[in-house]
Amino acid sequence: MRWGWIVVCLGAVACAPTPESAALPLVRAELAPGAATGAAGEARIPVRAVSRSGAQVAAACVAEGSGFRAAFTAPVEVAVPSFGSASGPVTVRCSADGASGARVAQPVARRTNGLAGWPAVGIGIGSGGGSYVSVGGFWDGGWGSGPQAYGVSYPAVEVVLE
Repeated sequence: MRWGWIVVCLGAVACAPTPESAALPLVRAELAPGAATGAAGEARIPVRAVSRSGAQVAAACVAEGSGFRAAFTAPVEVAVPSFGSASGPVTVRCSADGASGARVAQPVARRTNGLAGWPAVGIGIGSGGGSYVSVGGFWDGGWGSGPQAYGVSYPAVEVVLE
């Protein structure tokens, strides 16, 4: 019974919003005219602008990637199209009170679902005189494996205005 509660609690923690994006308003990027529309969802990027001293400031910003753009006032969370393994970097430029700065957010591939990627441990017996013991291999053939089992995420962006 106790294990069930631990799993439920860990699940609740894993699904909770991150502190950097919990209270930020959401802005969605718009696709450019004629841009590819094969997005497989969206990825979110928390964006904050800070002064040289590290104090958070409100700043006019633009986030641009391959075929999309969003204009907003930071701090905000920007939803950009996700093209899976074809996702590219997103450049965020901000300015306020004569100071400006830019930062590039690089996409990070992550597993989105499935039970693939199990460590392979076991004994195999084959016909024709071959048998083996495998310890520590990696099997990527479980449920939900394949190229669609990967998504993309972006790290939080903090633009320093100088």
